[in-house]
Amino acid sequence: MVGGLLGLLCSLLLTGVASSADGKRNLFSMVLFAIGFSAVIVLIADLDRSQQGLLTVSQQALLDLQR
Repeated sequence: MVGGLLGLLCSLLLTGVASSADGKRNLFSMVLFAIGFSAVIVLIADLDRSQQGLLTVSQQALLDLQR
């Protein structure tokens, strides 16, 4: 999860550097990376709450392990 976020941040950084180096801005790539960044943040927040949100994770395996 952290690796995906780190990769996306590096991609955003490289897009910014490339757009400042040649003076042209590629709006499509900037919007695409911004949407990807937002999706990763939402996914992390959703997985952080295992019993709420769009993705729910069963706790049965942990309960079995505890017994």
